Amino acid sequence: MRDMLDSLGVYIKLAVDVELGILAGGGELHVDCEQTLLDECSEQANVWGADWYPFQQRVDYESIINFVLVLKIVLWRFKMLPSETVLIR
Repeated sequence: MRDMLDSLGVYIKLAVDVELGILAGGGELHVDCEQTLLDECSEQANVWGADWYPFQQRVDYESIINFVLVLKIVLWRFKMLPSETVLIR
């Protein structure tokens, strides 16, 4: 965990595959963690970003990767995006 804190000091960027129950952490951007999971076996629709504040034992879910996925789903639902663009189970 100390290695993961090296980048940002007080918190750790995470990406979590909510389907498989695995996560990647560390680095300066959520997308770095996200890409690690996607390279392994995760599907985009199952990956969500978060920030872990270990000293406060707190998690925040305000990540751009979360908003991008939600935006794609909303656009798809309103027929503003082709269905093959959004991976939903």
